[in-house]
Amino acid sequence: MIADERPKLSVPATIADIWERLLGSRPEPGSSFFEMGGSSLTAVRLLARIRRELGVELTLTEIITHPQLAAMATLVETRGAVADAPAEPAPVIAAAGRHPVNANQAARLMRARRALAAGGGGWNTTTSVIAAGYRIEGDLDPAALSAAVAAVARRHDGLRAAFSLDDLTQWVVPAAAVELEIVEADGPPLVELATLPFDLGSGVLARFLLRRTGPREHEFWFGVEHLVADRLAVRILLEEISQVYRACVTGGPLPELSEPLQNQAVGHLEEQFCASAAGRRAYDWWARSAGGGPLWRELKYPGSRQPIGDEWEHGVTHQVEVDAGTVATLAANAGQDGATWLLVSLAALTVAVAERTGADRVPVLVPIGNRQLPGTESVVSFLTTNLALEVPALREAEPPDVLKQVRELLVDALTHGAYPAQRLIRELTPQDWGHPRRHPVLYLDLDSTVACDLELAGCTVGDLPEPGGAVGWGIWIWMRAAAEGMRFELRHPRGYLPPQESAELAQAVLRGIVRFADALN
Repeated sequence: MIADERPKLSVPATIADIWERLLGSRPEPGSSFFEMGGSSLTAVRLLARIRRELGVELTLTEIITHPQLAAMATLVETRGAVADAPAEPAPVIAAAGRHPVNANQAARLMRARRALAAGGGGWNTTTSVIAAGYRIEGDLDPAALSAAVAAVARRHDGLRAAFSLDDLTQWVVPAAAVELEIVEADGPPLVELATLPFDLGSGVLARFLLRRTGPREHEFWFGVEHLVADRLAVRILLEEISQVYRACVTGGPLPELSEPLQNQAVGHLEEQFCASAAGRRAYDWWARSAGGGPLWRELKYPGSRQPIGDEWEHGVTHQVEVDAGTVATLAANAGQDGATWLLVSLAALTVAVAERTGADRVPVLVPIGNRQLPGTESVVSFLTTNLALEVPALREAEPPDVLKQVRELLVDALTHGAYPAQRLIRELTPQDWGHPRRHPVLYLDLDSTVACDLELAGCTVGDLPEPGGAVGWGIWIWMRAAAEGMRFELRHPRGYLPPQESAELAQAVLRGIVRFADALN
Protein backbone atom coordinates (compact mmCIF):
# COMPACT_ATOMS: atom_id res chain seq x y z
CA MET A 1 0.00 0.00 0.00
CA ILE A 2 0.96 3.64 -0.07
CA ALA A 3 3.23 4.47 2.85
CA ASP A 4 2.37 7.54 4.90
CA GLU A 5 3.62 9.28 8.03
CA ARG A 6 1.24 9.86 10.95
CA PRO A 7 1.94 10.94 14.54
CA LYS A 8 2.02 8.15 17.12
CA LEU A 9 -1.43 7.64 18.64
CA SER A 10 -2.91 5.56 21.44
CA VAL A 11 -4.13 2.08 20.56
CA PRO A 12 -7.84 3.07 20.39
CA ALA A 13 -7.03 6.18 18.36
CA THR A 14 -4.79 4.22 15.99
CA ILE A 15 -7.48 1.62 15.37
CA ALA A 16 -10.07 4.37 14.86
CA ASP A 17 -7.72 5.99 12.34
CA ILE A 18 -7.34 2.70 10.48
CA TRP A 19 -11.13 2.25 10.39
CA GLU A 20 -11.58 5.76 9.02
CA ARG A 21 -9.09 5.13 6.22
CA LEU A 22 -10.73 1.83 5.31
CA LEU A 23 -14.41 2.76 5.74
CA GLY A 24 -14.45 6.48 4.98
CA SER A 25 -15.97 7.76 8.26
CA ARG A 26 -14.79 8.24 11.83
CA PRO A 27 -16.05 5.59 14.30
CA GLU A 28 -17.28 6.04 17.85
CA PRO A 29 -16.11 3.71 20.66
CA GLY A 30 -19.33 1.67 20.37
CA SER A 31 -19.28 1.49 16.56
CA SER A 32 -19.24 -1.93 14.89
CA PHE A 33 -16.79 -2.53 12.06
CA PHE A 34 -19.34 -4.48 10.03
CA GLU A 35 -22.24 -2.16 10.81
CA MET A 36 -20.16 0.70 9.37
CA GLY A 37 -19.74 -1.19 6.08
CA GLY A 38 -16.85 -3.54 6.76
CA SER A 39 -16.72 -6.84 4.87
CA SER A 40 -14.35 -9.79 4.65
CA LEU A 41 -12.31 -7.85 2.09
CA THR A 42 -11.85 -4.82 4.32
CA ALA A 43 -11.38 -7.04 7.38
CA VAL A 44 -8.23 -8.62 5.93
CA ARG A 45 -6.87 -5.14 5.23
CA LEU A 46 -7.71 -4.18 8.81
CA LEU A 47 -5.73 -7.18 10.10
CA ALA A 48 -2.70 -6.28 8.00
CA ARG A 49 -2.70 -2.64 9.11
CA ILE A 50 -3.08 -3.54 12.80
CA ARG A 51 -0.15 -5.91 12.37
CA ARG A 52 1.95 -3.25 10.65
CA GLU A 53 1.06 -0.22 12.78
CA LEU A 54 0.61 -1.83 16.21
CA GLY A 55 2.68 -5.00 15.93
CA VAL A 56 -0.19 -7.23 17.07
CA GLU A 57 -1.42 -10.29 15.21
CA LEU A 58 -5.21 -10.71 15.20
CA THR A 59 -7.33 -13.17 13.26
CA LEU A 60 -10.48 -12.88 11.20
CA THR A 61 -12.23 -14.83 13.91
CA GLU A 62 -11.32 -12.17 16.47
CA ILE A 63 -12.55 -9.39 14.19
CA ILE A 64 -15.92 -11.15 13.98
CA THR A 65 -16.14 -11.78 17.72
CA HIS A 66 -14.88 -8.29 18.68
CA PRO A 67 -16.38 -6.01 15.98
CA GLN A 68 -16.88 -2.95 18.21
CA LEU A 69 -14.07 -0.41 18.25
CA ALA A 70 -13.69 -0.37 22.04
CA ALA A 71 -13.66 -4.18 22.27
CA MET A 72 -11.14 -4.47 19.45
CA ALA A 73 -8.84 -1.88 21.06
CA THR A 74 -9.02 -3.69 24.41
CA LEU A 75 -8.16 -6.97 22.68
CA VAL A 76 -5.09 -5.40 21.07
CA GLU A 77 -3.98 -3.79 24.36
CA THR A 78 -4.37 -6.99 26.36
CA ARG A 79 -2.46 -8.96 23.72
CA GLY A 80 0.59 -7.05 25.00
CA ALA A 81 4.02 -6.31 23.59
CA VAL A 82 2.60 -3.72 21.20
CA ALA A 83 5.79 -1.70 21.07
CA ASP A 84 8.18 -4.68 21.11
CA ALA A 85 6.40 -7.00 18.69
CA PRO A 86 8.64 -8.40 15.94
CA ALA A 87 8.44 -6.70 12.58
CA GLU A 88 6.47 -8.33 9.81
CA PRO A 89 8.80 -10.59 7.80
CA ALA A 90 9.85 -9.22 4.47
CA PRO A 91 7.94 -10.92 1.65
CA VAL A 92 9.73 -13.08 -0.88
CA ILE A 93 10.05 -11.10 -4.12
CA ALA A 94 10.33 -13.22 -7.24
CA ALA A 95 12.81 -12.12 -9.87
CA ALA A 96 11.25 -10.40 -12.86
CA GLY A 97 11.91 -11.48 -16.39
CA ARG A 98 11.26 -14.61 -18.42
CA HIS A 99 11.84 -16.99 -15.53
CA PRO A 100 8.78 -19.23 -15.19
CA VAL A 101 7.25 -19.89 -11.77
CA ASN A 102 4.11 -21.77 -10.81
CA ALA A 103 0.84 -19.85 -10.63
CA ASN A 104 -0.95 -19.75 -7.30
CA GLN A 105 -3.70 -22.19 -6.33
CA ALA A 106 -6.68 -19.98 -7.20
CA ALA A 107 -5.38 -19.42 -10.73
CA ARG A 108 -4.75 -23.12 -11.20
CA LEU A 109 -8.33 -24.04 -10.29
CA MET A 110 -9.70 -21.37 -12.60
CA ARG A 111 -7.60 -22.79 -15.40
CA ALA A 112 -9.08 -26.27 -14.86
CA ARG A 113 -12.63 -24.91 -14.80
CA ARG A 114 -12.11 -22.92 -17.98
CA ALA A 115 -10.73 -25.96 -19.78
CA LEU A 116 -13.79 -27.94 -18.71
CA ALA A 117 -16.20 -25.19 -19.78
CA ALA A 118 -14.45 -25.01 -23.15
CA GLY A 119 -14.88 -28.75 -23.62
CA GLY A 120 -11.16 -29.31 -23.36
CA GLY A 121 -10.59 -27.17 -26.43
CA GLY A 122 -8.04 -24.86 -24.86
CA TRP A 123 -8.38 -22.56 -21.91
CA ASN A 124 -6.69 -19.55 -23.51
CA THR A 125 -9.93 -18.80 -25.35
CA THR A 126 -12.03 -18.74 -22.17
CA THR A 127 -10.63 -15.78 -20.30
CA SER A 128 -12.59 -14.02 -17.59
CA VAL A 129 -12.32 -10.25 -17.19
CA ILE A 130 -13.06 -8.13 -14.13
CA ALA A 131 -14.27 -4.78 -15.46
CA ALA A 132 -15.78 -1.59 -14.09
CA GLY A 133 -16.58 1.85 -15.40
CA TYR A 134 -16.79 5.38 -13.97
CA ARG A 135 -18.41 8.62 -15.04
CA ILE A 136 -16.06 11.55 -14.35
CA GLU A 137 -17.24 15.16 -14.14
CA GLY A 138 -14.83 18.07 -13.74
CA ASP A 139 -11.44 19.22 -14.99
CA LEU A 140 -9.83 15.85 -15.56
CA ASP A 141 -6.14 15.87 -16.56
CA PRO A 142 -5.75 12.93 -19.01
CA ALA A 143 -1.95 13.20 -18.95
CA ALA A 144 -1.90 12.86 -15.16
CA LEU A 145 -4.27 9.90 -15.31
CA SER A 146 -2.04 8.30 -17.94
CA ALA A 147 1.01 8.79 -15.74
CA ALA A 148 -0.81 7.26 -12.76
CA VAL A 149 -1.85 4.20 -14.77
CA ALA A 150 1.69 3.72 -16.05
CA ALA A 151 3.16 4.01 -12.55
CA VAL A 152 0.80 1.41 -11.12
CA ALA A 153 1.39 -0.97 -14.06
CA ARG A 154 5.15 -0.78 -13.46
CA ARG A 155 4.62 -1.47 -9.77
CA HIS A 156 2.51 -4.66 -10.06
CA ASP A 157 3.94 -7.50 -12.11
CA GLY A 158 0.62 -9.35 -12.33
CA LEU A 159 -0.60 -6.85 -14.92
CA ARG A 160 2.41 -7.78 -17.06
CA ALA A 161 2.29 -11.55 -16.58
CA ALA A 162 2.32 -14.13 -19.35
CA PHE A 163 1.06 -17.68 -18.84
CA SER A 164 2.09 -20.95 -20.42
CA LEU A 165 -0.82 -22.76 -22.05
CA ASP A 166 0.50 -26.17 -20.98
CA ASP A 167 1.37 -26.15 -17.28
CA LEU A 168 0.14 -22.77 -16.04
CA THR A 169 3.55 -21.40 -15.23
CA GLN A 170 3.95 -17.64 -15.51
CA TRP A 171 6.64 -15.07 -16.08
CA VAL A 172 6.84 -11.28 -16.25
CA VAL A 173 7.20 -9.27 -19.46
CA PRO A 174 9.02 -6.10 -18.29
CA ALA A 175 8.37 -4.08 -21.44
CA ALA A 176 4.68 -4.94 -21.76
CA ALA A 177 2.56 -1.96 -22.80
CA VAL A 178 -0.06 -1.54 -20.07
CA GLU A 179 -1.12 2.07 -20.52
CA LEU A 180 -4.12 4.40 -20.72
CA GLU A 181 -5.79 4.31 -24.13
CA ILE A 182 -7.71 7.37 -25.34
CA VAL A 183 -10.73 6.16 -27.33
CA GLU A 184 -12.42 8.40 -29.88
CA ALA A 185 -16.08 9.33 -29.42
CA ASP A 186 -17.21 7.35 -32.49
CA GLY A 187 -15.56 4.13 -31.30
CA PRO A 188 -17.28 1.08 -29.78
CA PRO A 189 -18.79 1.32 -26.28
CA LEU A 190 -16.02 1.23 -23.69
CA VAL A 191 -17.70 -1.58 -21.79
CA GLU A 192 -17.29 -3.79 -24.88
CA LEU A 193 -13.62 -2.91 -25.21
CA ALA A 194 -12.95 -3.36 -21.48
CA THR A 195 -14.41 -6.86 -21.40
CA LEU A 196 -12.64 -8.25 -24.47
CA PRO A 197 -10.72 -11.50 -23.70
CA PHE A 198 -6.99 -11.20 -23.10
CA ASP A 199 -4.25 -13.17 -24.85
CA LEU A 200 -2.80 -14.91 -21.80
CA GLY A 201 0.61 -15.29 -23.39
CA SER A 202 1.03 -11.62 -24.30
CA GLY A 203 2.14 -10.12 -21.01
CA VAL A 204 -0.66 -7.52 -21.16
CA LEU A 205 -3.42 -8.54 -18.75
CA ALA A 206 -4.99 -5.16 -18.01
CA ARG A 207 -6.43 -2.33 -20.07
CA PHE A 208 -7.43 1.20 -19.11
CA LEU A 209 -9.71 3.22 -21.41
CA LEU A 210 -10.75 6.89 -21.41
CA ARG A 211 -13.28 8.70 -23.60
CA ARG A 212 -14.34 12.34 -23.56
CA THR A 213 -18.14 12.51 -23.49
CA GLY A 214 -18.69 16.25 -22.93
CA PRO A 215 -16.96 19.59 -22.22
CA ARG A 216 -16.10 18.53 -18.66
CA GLU A 217 -17.18 14.91 -18.76
CA HIS A 218 -15.31 11.66 -19.34
CA GLU A 219 -15.96 7.94 -19.15
CA PHE A 220 -13.23 5.70 -17.73
CA TRP A 221 -13.20 1.90 -17.88
CA PHE A 222 -10.69 -0.74 -16.93
CA GLY A 223 -10.53 -4.50 -17.44
CA VAL A 224 -8.20 -6.95 -15.66
CA GLU A 225 -7.75 -10.66 -16.31
CA HIS A 226 -9.21 -12.62 -13.40
CA LEU A 227 -6.21 -14.97 -13.24
CA VAL A 228 -4.14 -12.13 -11.76
CA ALA A 229 -6.71 -10.07 -9.84
CA ASP A 230 -9.67 -10.32 -7.51
CA ARG A 231 -11.96 -7.64 -6.11
CA LEU A 232 -9.52 -6.52 -3.42
CA ALA A 233 -6.72 -6.35 -5.98
CA VAL A 234 -8.88 -4.02 -8.08
CA ARG A 235 -9.42 -1.77 -5.07
CA ILE A 236 -5.66 -1.67 -4.51
CA LEU A 237 -5.13 -0.62 -8.14
CA LEU A 238 -7.75 2.13 -8.00
CA GLU A 239 -6.51 3.42 -4.64
CA GLU A 240 -2.97 3.75 -5.96
CA ILE A 241 -4.09 5.33 -9.24
CA SER A 242 -6.08 7.87 -7.20
CA GLN A 243 -3.10 8.79 -5.02
CA VAL A 244 -0.57 9.06 -7.86
CA TYR A 245 -3.06 11.14 -9.87
CA ARG A 246 -3.50 13.54 -6.94
CA ALA A 247 0.26 14.01 -6.70
CA CYS A 248 0.51 14.68 -10.44
CA VAL A 249 -2.24 17.32 -10.59
CA THR A 250 -1.24 19.11 -7.38
CA GLY A 251 2.46 19.19 -8.17
CA GLY A 252 3.27 17.48 -4.90
CA PRO A 253 5.79 14.67 -4.43
CA LEU A 254 4.81 11.25 -5.65
CA PRO A 255 3.58 9.07 -2.78
CA GLU A 256 6.16 6.72 -1.35
CA LEU A 257 5.42 3.22 -2.61
CA SER A 258 6.51 0.42 -0.31
CA GLU A 259 7.83 -2.64 -2.12
CA PRO A 260 4.85 -4.98 -2.59
CA LEU A 261 4.79 -8.72 -2.68
CA GLN A 262 4.63 -9.55 -6.37
CA ASN A 263 2.13 -11.85 -8.03
CA GLN A 264 4.96 -14.16 -9.12
CA ALA A 265 5.81 -14.90 -5.48
CA VAL A 266 2.31 -15.78 -4.30
CA GLY A 267 2.44 -19.45 -5.33
CA HIS A 268 5.74 -19.87 -3.44
CA LEU A 269 4.30 -18.18 -0.35
CA GLU A 270 1.28 -20.50 -0.40
CA GLU A 271 3.53 -23.55 -0.64
CA GLN A 272 5.52 -22.33 2.35
CA PHE A 273 2.36 -21.94 4.42
CA CYS A 274 0.89 -25.31 3.42
CA ALA A 275 4.13 -27.01 4.50
CA SER A 276 4.22 -25.19 7.84
CA ALA A 277 2.78 -26.43 11.14
CA ALA A 278 -0.07 -23.89 10.89
CA GLY A 279 -0.84 -25.07 7.37
CA ARG A 280 -0.94 -28.71 8.42
CA ARG A 281 -3.31 -27.89 11.30
CA ALA A 282 -5.62 -26.06 8.91
CA TYR A 283 -5.56 -28.97 6.45
CA ASP A 284 -6.36 -31.47 9.19
CA TRP A 285 -9.39 -29.41 10.27
CA TRP A 286 -10.82 -29.29 6.75
CA ALA A 287 -10.15 -33.01 6.27
CA ARG A 288 -12.09 -33.78 9.48
CA SER A 289 -14.90 -31.50 8.31
CA ALA A 290 -15.17 -33.47 5.08
CA GLY A 291 -15.55 -36.69 7.09
CA GLY A 292 -13.67 -38.76 4.55
CA GLY A 293 -15.96 -37.76 1.69
CA PRO A 294 -15.72 -35.00 -0.91
CA LEU A 295 -15.16 -31.56 0.54
CA TRP A 296 -18.21 -30.18 -1.28
CA ARG A 297 -21.45 -31.99 -1.95
CA GLU A 298 -23.99 -31.40 -4.66
CA LEU A 299 -27.27 -29.66 -3.86
CA LYS A 300 -30.23 -30.18 -6.18
CA TYR A 301 -32.83 -27.54 -6.87
CA PRO A 302 -36.28 -28.40 -8.25
CA GLY A 303 -35.97 -28.70 -12.01
CA SER A 304 -32.22 -27.96 -12.13
CA ARG A 305 -29.94 -29.46 -14.75
CA GLN A 306 -26.35 -29.08 -15.85
CA PRO A 307 -25.99 -26.31 -18.46
CA ILE A 308 -24.39 -27.21 -21.76
CA GLY A 309 -22.37 -25.29 -24.31
CA ASP A 310 -22.52 -21.52 -24.11
CA GLU A 311 -25.20 -21.59 -21.39
CA TRP A 312 -22.34 -21.27 -18.90
CA GLU A 313 -21.33 -17.96 -20.45
CA HIS A 314 -24.75 -16.31 -20.37
CA GLY A 315 -26.28 -15.65 -17.01
CA VAL A 316 -29.79 -15.11 -15.71
CA THR A 317 -30.12 -12.39 -13.06
CA HIS A 318 -32.98 -11.58 -10.70
CA GLN A 319 -32.67 -8.32 -8.78
CA VAL A 320 -34.57 -8.04 -5.50
CA GLU A 321 -34.86 -4.95 -3.32
CA VAL A 322 -34.99 -5.25 0.47
CA ASP A 323 -36.83 -2.32 2.05
CA ALA A 324 -35.04 0.20 4.24
CA GLY A 325 -36.99 -0.81 7.37
CA THR A 326 -35.83 -4.41 7.13
CA VAL A 327 -32.26 -3.30 6.52
CA ALA A 328 -32.41 -0.96 9.53
CA THR A 329 -33.52 -3.84 11.76
CA LEU A 330 -30.74 -6.08 10.49
CA ALA A 331 -28.21 -3.28 10.86
CA ALA A 332 -29.29 -2.72 14.46
CA ASN A 333 -28.52 -6.37 15.19
CA ALA A 334 -25.35 -6.56 13.11
CA GLY A 335 -22.33 -6.48 15.38
CA GLN A 336 -24.28 -7.70 18.42
CA ASP A 337 -23.03 -11.08 19.64
CA GLY A 338 -21.22 -11.57 16.36
CA ALA A 339 -24.34 -11.09 14.22
CA THR A 340 -22.54 -9.50 11.27
CA TRP A 341 -24.13 -8.76 7.91
CA LEU A 342 -22.48 -11.91 6.56
CA LEU A 343 -23.86 -14.07 9.35
CA VAL A 344 -27.41 -12.73 9.09
CA SER A 345 -27.39 -13.10 5.30
CA LEU A 346 -25.92 -16.60 5.43
CA ALA A 347 -28.39 -17.79 8.06
CA ALA A 348 -31.42 -16.36 6.27
CA LEU A 349 -30.23 -17.70 2.92
CA THR A 350 -29.66 -21.27 4.10
CA VAL A 351 -33.04 -21.45 5.82
CA ALA A 352 -34.78 -20.27 2.64
CA VAL A 353 -32.86 -22.72 0.43
CA ALA A 354 -33.43 -25.65 2.78
CA GLU A 355 -37.17 -24.97 2.73
CA ARG A 356 -37.12 -24.76 -1.06
CA THR A 357 -35.07 -27.90 -1.69
CA GLY A 358 -35.89 -30.14 1.28
CA ALA A 359 -32.16 -30.64 1.91
CA ASP A 360 -30.93 -31.62 5.39
CA ARG A 361 -27.70 -29.67 4.92
CA VAL A 362 -27.04 -26.72 2.64
CA PRO A 363 -23.55 -26.56 1.08
CA VAL A 364 -22.51 -22.94 0.63
CA LEU A 365 -19.38 -21.28 -0.67
CA VAL A 366 -18.51 -17.98 1.00
CA PRO A 367 -15.75 -16.06 -0.82
CA ILE A 368 -13.23 -14.32 1.48
CA GLY A 369 -10.26 -12.13 0.66
CA ASN A 370 -7.74 -14.69 2.02
CA ARG A 371 -4.95 -12.17 2.61
CA GLN A 372 -4.05 -13.37 6.05
CA LEU A 373 -0.49 -14.35 5.14
CA PRO A 374 2.12 -11.62 5.82
CA GLY A 375 2.83 -9.42 2.82
CA THR A 376 -0.32 -10.24 0.87
CA GLU A 377 -2.37 -7.16 1.83
CA SER A 378 -1.13 -5.04 -1.08
CA VAL A 379 -0.40 -7.65 -3.74
CA VAL A 380 -2.34 -7.50 -7.00
CA SER A 381 -3.16 -11.17 -7.47
CA PHE A 382 -6.10 -13.58 -7.48
CA LEU A 383 -6.16 -14.71 -3.85
CA THR A 384 -9.88 -14.95 -3.07
CA THR A 385 -10.71 -18.33 -1.59
CA ASN A 386 -14.02 -19.98 -0.80
CA LEU A 387 -15.01 -21.26 2.62
CA ALA A 388 -16.79 -24.54 1.95
CA LEU A 389 -19.55 -24.73 4.56
CA GLU A 390 -22.31 -27.27 5.12
CA VAL A 391 -24.98 -25.49 7.14
CA PRO A 392 -27.58 -27.69 8.90
CA ALA A 393 -31.12 -27.07 7.73
CA LEU A 394 -32.63 -25.55 10.88
CA ARG A 395 -36.17 -25.05 9.55
CA GLU A 396 -37.91 -25.15 12.92
CA ALA A 397 -35.31 -23.21 14.92
CA GLU A 398 -35.76 -19.59 15.90
CA PRO A 399 -33.55 -17.09 13.99
CA PRO A 400 -31.35 -16.30 17.05
CA ASP A 401 -30.56 -20.02 17.41
CA VAL A 402 -29.83 -20.32 13.70
CA LEU A 403 -27.50 -17.32 13.95
CA LYS A 404 -25.65 -18.89 16.87
CA GLN A 405 -25.00 -22.17 15.04
CA VAL A 406 -24.05 -20.46 11.78
CA ARG A 407 -21.73 -18.14 13.69
CA GLU A 408 -19.91 -21.08 15.33
CA LEU A 409 -19.51 -22.80 11.96
CA LEU A 410 -18.26 -19.68 10.20
CA VAL A 411 -15.81 -18.77 12.97
CA ASP A 412 -14.25 -22.26 12.82
CA ALA A 413 -13.94 -22.03 9.03
CA LEU A 414 -12.39 -18.56 9.16
CA THR A 415 -9.87 -19.74 11.74
CA HIS A 416 -8.56 -22.26 9.21
CA GLY A 417 -9.31 -20.20 6.10
CA ALA A 418 -5.73 -19.36 5.13
CA TYR A 419 -5.26 -22.81 3.60
CA PRO A 420 -6.03 -22.38 -0.13
CA ALA A 421 -9.46 -23.89 -0.77
CA GLN A 422 -8.40 -24.65 -4.33
CA ARG A 423 -5.72 -27.02 -3.04
CA LEU A 424 -8.18 -28.61 -0.63
CA ILE A 425 -10.56 -29.29 -3.51
CA ARG A 426 -7.85 -31.13 -5.37
CA GLU A 427 -6.76 -33.16 -2.35
CA LEU A 428 -10.09 -33.92 -0.66
CA THR A 429 -12.33 -34.73 -3.61
CA PRO A 430 -12.32 -37.51 -6.25
CA GLN A 431 -10.27 -37.22 -9.41
CA ASP A 432 -13.08 -35.43 -11.23
CA TRP A 433 -12.71 -32.50 -8.81
CA GLY A 434 -12.88 -30.02 -11.69
CA HIS A 435 -16.37 -31.12 -12.69
CA PRO A 436 -19.13 -28.67 -11.69
CA ARG A 437 -21.34 -31.47 -10.38
CA ARG A 438 -18.74 -32.12 -7.70
CA HIS A 439 -19.24 -28.59 -6.42
CA PRO A 440 -22.10 -27.07 -4.46
CA VAL A 441 -24.40 -24.82 -6.40
CA LEU A 442 -24.85 -21.99 -3.92
CA TYR A 443 -22.46 -19.07 -3.45
CA LEU A 444 -22.95 -16.13 -1.08
CA ASP A 445 -21.01 -12.95 -1.79
CA LEU A 446 -21.72 -9.96 0.43
CA ASP A 447 -20.35 -6.52 -0.42
CA SER A 448 -21.33 -3.82 2.07
CA THR A 449 -18.87 -1.20 0.80
CA VAL A 450 -20.72 1.76 -0.70
CA ALA A 451 -17.88 4.21 -1.38
CA CYS A 452 -16.57 4.63 -4.93
CA ASP A 453 -13.09 3.08 -5.21
CA LEU A 454 -11.75 5.70 -7.65
CA GLU A 455 -11.08 9.25 -6.45
CA LEU A 456 -9.66 11.85 -8.85
CA ALA A 457 -8.67 15.19 -7.33
CA GLY A 458 -10.89 18.02 -8.55
CA CYS A 459 -13.45 15.70 -10.13
CA THR A 460 -16.69 13.99 -9.19
CA VAL A 461 -16.56 10.25 -9.90
CA GLY A 462 -19.59 7.95 -10.08
CA ASP A 463 -19.94 4.23 -10.76
CA LEU A 464 -21.36 3.02 -14.06
CA PRO A 465 -23.48 -0.16 -14.24
CA GLU A 466 -21.43 -3.34 -14.06
CA PRO A 467 -21.15 -5.44 -17.21
CA GLY A 468 -22.93 -8.80 -17.37
CA GLY A 469 -21.29 -12.04 -18.34
CA ALA A 470 -20.44 -15.44 -16.96
CA VAL A 471 -21.80 -16.11 -13.50
CA GLY A 472 -19.74 -19.04 -12.27
CA TRP A 473 -20.69 -22.63 -11.62
CA GLY A 474 -23.99 -22.48 -9.83
CA ILE A 475 -26.33 -20.06 -8.11
CA TRP A 476 -24.64 -16.89 -6.95
CA ILE A 477 -26.26 -14.62 -4.38
CA TRP A 478 -24.63 -11.19 -4.49
CA MET A 479 -25.71 -8.70 -1.84
CA ARG A 480 -24.92 -5.02 -1.49
CA ALA A 481 -26.02 -3.35 1.72
CA ALA A 482 -26.39 0.38 2.28
CA ALA A 483 -28.19 2.65 4.70
CA GLU A 484 -31.10 3.26 2.34
CA GLY A 485 -31.75 -0.41 1.71
CA MET A 486 -30.24 -3.58 0.33
CA ARG A 487 -30.24 -5.05 -3.14
CA PHE A 488 -29.36 -8.62 -3.84
CA GLU A 489 -28.99 -10.42 -7.13
CA LEU A 490 -29.58 -14.10 -7.71
CA ARG A 491 -27.51 -15.16 -10.70
CA HIS A 492 -27.03 -18.51 -12.40
CA PRO A 493 -26.04 -19.85 -15.82
CA ARG A 494 -28.77 -19.82 -18.40
CA GLY A 495 -30.56 -23.16 -18.49
CA TYR A 496 -29.56 -24.17 -14.97
CA LEU A 497 -33.00 -23.50 -13.47
CA PRO A 498 -36.42 -23.16 -15.08
CA PRO A 499 -37.46 -19.47 -15.16
CA GLN A 500 -40.32 -19.95 -12.67
CA GLU A 501 -38.16 -21.82 -10.15
CA SER A 502 -35.43 -19.21 -10.49
CA ALA A 503 -37.81 -16.33 -9.76
CA GLU A 504 -39.47 -18.19 -6.87
CA LEU A 505 -36.09 -18.95 -5.30
CA ALA A 506 -35.19 -15.26 -5.39
CA GLN A 507 -38.45 -14.42 -3.62
CA ALA A 508 -37.88 -17.21 -1.09
CA VAL A 509 -34.54 -15.66 -0.17
CA LEU A 510 -36.24 -12.29 0.24
CA ARG A 511 -38.89 -13.80 2.52
CA GLY A 512 -36.16 -15.45 4.58
CA ILE A 513 -34.35 -12.16 5.10
CA VAL A 514 -37.57 -10.35 6.08
CA ARG A 515 -38.55 -13.15 8.46
CA PHE A 516 -35.15 -12.95 10.13
CA ALA A 517 -35.51 -9.21 10.54
CA ASP A 518 -38.97 -9.60 12.09
CA ALA A 519 -37.76 -12.26 14.53
CA LEU A 520 -34.72 -10.24 15.58
CA ASN A 521 -36.71 -7.05 16.08
